[in-house]
Amino acid sequence: MTTGGSRAASHDLLLDRIMFEPAETEFHEPPWPSGLAPRPVPTALGADGSLPPADAVLITWTAAEKKALASVLTPSVAAADWTKYSHDWTKYVGQLTDRSPARDAKCLGEFYVTTIGRLRACCFHSQLHPATDAATLPAAQLAAQAAAETGAKLIITTGTAGGAGTGTVLGDVNVATAAASLFTTRLAGHPWSQETWPTSPLTAGQSKMLGMDVLAPLFAANSGRLPAQWAPRAPQVWYGDTVSTDFFAFEDETDHYGLAAYKPDIRDVEMDDAAVAYGLSAMAEPPALAVARNASDPIMPGASEDDAKNAEEIYEQYGLYTTWNSAIASWALIAGLAES
Repeated sequence: MTTGGSRAASHDLLLDRIMFEPAETEFHEPPWPSGLAPRPVPTALGADGSLPPADAVLITWTAAEKKALASVLTPSVAAADWTKYSHDWTKYVGQLTDRSPARDAKCLGEFYVTTIGRLRACCFHSQLHPATDAATLPAAQLAAQAAAETGAKLIITTGTAGGAGTGTVLGDVNVATAAASLFTTRLAGHPWSQETWPTSPLTAGQSKMLGMDVLAPLFAANSGRLPAQWAPRAPQVWYGDTVSTDFFAFEDETDHYGLAAYKPDIRDVEMDDAAVAYGLSAMAEPPALAVARNASDPIMPGASEDDAKNAEEIYEQYGLYTTWNSAIASWALIAGLAES
């Protein structure tokens, strides 16, 4: 088991989670269906600094998520070797705060292009975050910019989340049917602060690729690394709501944060997906939207400081392993289109 890793000593659970770098660990390539194994291709910015054309864009958010996405979708190209992206930086720099990772990174994100069957997918790690940047929601602007520059027909927001809903265990994946905002602190009071955006209906091909007859052997290639206490069975896919908050929240048995009361069909809680949904909704011709989130924290007994620390420890020890599952589910969302 890998329990190492690094992060800045910020004493800020939110920033700690965004910046935490898990230790290197071996990822075993799954038995991909014939012709659908992810294969990275030479990647470069456009002449004006824009993103290259792609059929799909996958947006992920934390350092650990970037590493997981690279292991699954850009094999042979490490996350550290992705290309920095800062197109229209001056438009965003005034929307950053002292807590914005993008300010230190001096870019909007990093990306690499991979192929899945006949389709090109742009894997993008965002340095913008709704919970750390200005209330102008630059992450929403970035999602629309990435969609416009690539011409992608599908945008996927993916990565770690707190598990929610009866039966959800560590390592499960939620392919969300809707993205909802529950911004009650620094992002409260806007028309989009408590709103719900449906995701796009799955195609027949996507539903097929998300079936457990396809995904189970892919998940199993790296199984056996999660503790039975929190993962008593093999991972499965749920279809429920994802709820974005503007602070570090997690589901617990008392529903301390009111997540289940707000969205009874909740299956995960995170901090980014509603911004993507909002940004795309403002486009004249928005692409399809999908969300694939893995339960990197289980449902906790309560919401005490000790529970929060325990959730963070579980994330740091097992988050990389669980995030491989949402990356594989993201692959399925694209492979399902490639097979259409």
